[in-house]
Amino acid sequence: MIAMLPLSVTTCALAQAAAPDYLQRHKLPEPVLRPTHHAGDFDSEMVDCPQVLRHQGRWLMQYTGFDGEKYRIGLAESEDLIHWTRAGMILDAGGQGEWDYGSAGGGWLIEHAGWWYLFYCGFPQPGYEVGPGGTGLAKGKDLRQLEKLPEAPVLRTGVEGWDSGGIYKAAVYRLDGRFVMFYNAKDRADGWIEQTGLATSHDLVHWEKHPDNPILRVGPEGAWDSRFASDPVLNLIDGVWHLFYYGFDGQHAGDGVAISEDGGFTRWRKCEHNPIVAHGEAGSYDSLHAHKPFVLEHEGVFYHYYCAVGERDRAIALATSRPVRP
Repeated sequence: MIAMLPLSVTTCALAQAAAPDYLQRHKLPEPVLRPTHHAGDFDSEMVDCPQVLRHQGRWLMQYTGFDGEKYRIGLAESEDLIHWTRAGMILDAGGQGEWDYGSAGGGWLIEHAGWWYLFYCGFPQPGYEVGPGGTGLAKGKDLRQLEKLPEAPVLRTGVEGWDSGGIYKAAVYRLDGRFVMFYNAKDRADGWIEQTGLATSHDLVHWEKHPDNPILRVGPEGAWDSRFASDPVLNLIDGVWHLFYYGFDGQHAGDGVAISEDGGFTRWRKCEHNPIVAHGEAGSYDSLHAHKPFVLEHEGVFYHYYCAVGERDRAIALATSRPVRP
């Protein structure tokens, strides 16, 4: 049983008193995973893009590491969702001349028919998101023996329009006999606007983009999500679909949620309590950004993992719907 702390634990949601209990957010005093700062480690400079899942009686976190040159994907393990032990890298960037030579990060795992499928964002050149990204796919019976599919990238940039400048992180689910992918992408226009789209598949390899994309758009000028509406994660809460995402206004990024208006995936109402996780005060571990959500519910508590960016580093942090003991 997770012990509860007093309500004096730092909270971060705007309009906190009015938000429903499941959207309350209490930040832990320290990130749950930081970069190692050890030369030679794949995650020496940054850790990012967490996804947490239950497998064979343990918690696994798939996350992205950055060593100052390339993104790669690693794994961590936990017994309590709070304390994490690194288990090593599970996906490397491609070789010279391959489409993902620059980086392989922003991953998403799904288990289907006895296989693991790892979707990831590949970039052609080393550095921080250099070149237009695409969605790659690796497959394996074991998470430490994944092989990239020759069909990759399985989702490419559009010829023109909202996703013509690059495709980023994918979140994939099996629903009603088909696979559904939410992804964020940017256009080629000046200003770098990222929005969220939808694609569907019957085999995890061949994807069809929805004609109504982007299904979650940026907010108006001056809004907390006026530049980005990105990194979507789907949750079914009390029978209603919720799409957690992060917004960016050009200065700070935070996490919010949109709620399905019709039970489907193309009409979303942004929650009036957004952002539910906002950047922290000066000097805090998330003083610049608190973004890129992954949300799960366990024993009545919602665990909201996110990428925390402060003056020190880029780390993975956790906020919960009720205070928990670190």
